[in-house]
Amino acid sequence: MNNKDDLMYNKLNFNFINGFEHEYSLLNMKGKRELMYYSQQMYRRWLYSALVPNTMVTPANFFYYVSEEKVPMIRPGSFKKFCGFETLCLDIGYDTHYILEDAAVVKEASSAGIRIVNSRVERETEEKILKKLNLADTDYLIFLIELLKRLGLIEPMVSINTCVYTEVKPEKKIDFGTIIKAACEITADKLNNALNGDFLDESDILFLIKSVTAVDKAAEYILESAGVYNAADVMKKEIAECTAYEKAVYILLNRLIPAMDKYFIAVFGFYLRLIKPVYTQRYCMKYEMEMIAELLKGGYSETEKESHIYRCPAMYTLTKLGAMATGSSYNDIQGYIFNKVDPELLLISIDEQESIIDKCSNKEKSVYTIKIECGKVSDKDYTVKFLSDTVLNEVWGEIYRLFDLEGQINGCRVRFCFDIAECPGVNTSFASDEIGDRSCFKAKLSEIVQNIGQHFVCSTEISYPNKIISDKLLFNMTVLNINKDNERHFYPVVVKN
Repeated sequence: MNNKDDLMYNKLNFNFINGFEHEYSLLNMKGKRELMYYSQQMYRRWLYSALVPNTMVTPANFFYYVSEEKVPMIRPGSFKKFCGFETLCLDIGYDTHYILEDAAVVKEASSAGIRIVNSRVERETEEKILKKLNLADTDYLIFLIELLKRLGLIEPMVSINTCVYTEVKPEKKIDFGTIIKAACEITADKLNNALNGDFLDESDILFLIKSVTAVDKAAEYILESAGVYNAADVMKKEIAECTAYEKAVYILLNRLIPAMDKYFIAVFGFYLRLIKPVYTQRYCMKYEMEMIAELLKGGYSETEKESHIYRCPAMYTLTKLGAMATGSSYNDIQGYIFNKVDPELLLISIDEQESIIDKCSNKEKSVYTIKIECGKVSDKDYTVKFLSDTVLNEVWGEIYRLFDLEGQINGCRVRFCFDIAECPGVNTSFASDEIGDRSCFKAKLSEIVQNIGQHFVCSTEISYPNKIISDKLLFNMTVLNINKDNERHFYPVVVKN
C-alpha cells in the first residue's frame, strides 16, 4: 500500500471522524456517552452509503478498489469519555481474517465468565472485551458469543435473570469456513424468529449471499419461504387501503426489515466482509446522530429503536472473499467504477458537490409544531413537530400511531381528508382515495400551513364491513409554532408535555 492509497484512506475516514466529533460536541443530552456505543454502527452505515446519491460510489468501494485483502477501520479510543477514534487496517484474507482473532479473544474472555443481562454483555466486562476487538461494536460482541456457542466452544450456565457463558473446549481451533456455516445458521434462526416460524435454513442464507443483489428481492425470497407471495403488491398500497391480511403483511415486513439489516447485512457485510452493501442515499451525520440521541432519551420501545437504527440498503454485491468462500464468480464493481476515473479527482469532485447540496438543503425546510386532538377517540391531545416537507399521508400515519387506531380500523375501508377551507386561494382539501384524487400521497405540509395559529382538520371516514353506517373521526389540528430547521433533527417528534 503506497502513500497515495494511505492519503485516500485517511481522507475518507477523517471525513467520518470529523463529522462525528463535530456533531457529538453540539449534543446536549443526558447519557451522551452512550452514543459512543453506536459509533461503529454509524460507521457501518457511512461506509456503505453513496457519496454521490443514487450511485455505487461508496467509501467501501473506494477501499476495496485499493485492496481486496485489507480494509481500513476506525474504532472509539475509549467508552469512558469521548476522546477520539483510533484508525487501523484489518486483514480480510480467508485464513487471516480479523474475525478469527476476535473470536479467540472472546473465547479466552469466557474462561472468566461473560454475563449477559437484557441481551447485552454486563457493562464492565463489555468494555474490557471491546477494547481488544477489531470492531468495537456491542452487536458484534453478542454475535461472536452466539457464534462460539453455535460452534460448541462455550456454553451458558443459566441462573436467575442472567446467563453466564463459560469456555468448554479451550483446545479447539476455529477456521473461517466453520464460522461462515455457523453464521448462516444464526442468521436463519434470527430471521425465522422475526417471521414467527421455521422457514429458513443455512442453505437459504447461503443462497441469498451469493445469488441476490437487490434487497427487496431478498425480502421477497424470505417472505415466500413463509408463504407470503404478494408482499410487493401490498407495499405499493397505503396502510389505510389495506385489508386485515395486508396489514398483517405490513407488520411482518416491519419486523423483517430491521432483522435483515442487523442479522444479514451487518453480519455478512461488516463482520465477515463477504458482501458489499450499497445504501444509495448520502449519509447525513447530523440526521443519524440526532435520531439515535432522540431514541436514547427513552420513551421508545426496542421495536421502535430497531426500526430506525437498522434500515436495509438497496442492494449488495459479493466481495472477492465472498466469491471465493461461496464458489461464485466475482464481479469487480469498484474496478468498473474507478478504472476510467482517477479516484483522487473523484473525491475532490464529491467534496464540491456535497458543499453545494448542503448549502441548498439548509435553506429549504422548516419545522411545524402542531397540536392534534380528537375527543371522540381520546381525552388526550398530542403536540408533534413535523418537517415542512412531510407528506400529508405520513401526517395521517402519525395520527394513526398516536391515537392507536389499529383496533378501530381493522378490516375496514378508510378514507382520510385534510380540510383547510379557512385558507382562501389554495386547494381546500387533500384526500386519500377520491376517484382521480390521491393528493394526500403527494401534497406536503408546506402546501397547507400558512401561519402560526392556523386550524385545519384531518377527517377520517371508516366504512365497516357489512354495515351501511360509517363512522367519521375529526382530528383538529392547530399550528403552534414555525421554526427554521437549522439542525435537521429526527422527525416527527412528539413533544413531551
